[in-house]
Amino acid sequence: MGQIIMTVEAINWTEGNVGHIHVCLNGGSCRIDWGDGHISTCCASMYVKQPEWLYYLHVYPNGCKATQERFDIVISSDSDNIVGIMADSGDMDVADIDISGCQSLVHFEASYLIDHFDLTTNPGILNMNLKGEACGLADFSNSTELKELYYCFTGGGGRHDAKAKLDLTKCDKLEYLECCYAHELTHIAISNRSALKKLVFDENTPLSDKTIEIIKRIVERNGGEIVKINDNDEYIRI
Repeated sequence: MGQIIMTVEAINWTEGNVGHIHVCLNGGSCRIDWGDGHISTCCASMYVKQPEWLYYLHVYPNGCKATQERFDIVISSDSDNIVGIMADSGDMDVADIDISGCQSLVHFEASYLIDHFDLTTNPGILNMNLKGEACGLADFSNSTELKELYYCFTGGGGRHDAKAKLDLTKCDKLEYLECCYAHELTHIAISNRSALKKLVFDENTPLSDKTIEIIKRIVERNGGEIVKINDNDEYIRI
């Protein structure tokens, strides 16, 4: 079984009352309870390679925008087929997303318009794609199975402070890390046991010389490389 609860809040602007769901299923189906009495059934295709990303939306009453009403969207399945979730809901704010009831998750994505999520409840996540405000909320202290991380587009006056230090000391299985447009990021902490094989960053990510020196020693030991993207979108091996 699997259950994800995403609490969304209406925003008083265009489409601020339209909820969106992006879920990845490894076959089968799941139920979406939109929190206002409406229910949808999300079904994977018989003719598409699995797992498959699926997209659904729901329009709430227009009046909920002025009152900033909240709705608990419950995504559930009787099997362990929910393997990915995008923690965003279009132009509605994600006040919280509880993924602890879905241990089958291997992919997690979050970006802007989000106030809270807890990754420590799901150590089995393999791939994460975080952008914007989500980067300032992320705690990787129990992400022991993580293999791939995109950590990009931080800063810009969001509601949550971007981090100057990215702590990945518990992510020993991480093999690929990309940090582009991470404007405040100066330090990345990894352990000597790290399996990291590739770091990609750009001119907009001010990593310290010390960080690059430490990571270079580890990725070269693992047969990997560090790549920097310059202002001309050229990939330069460091």
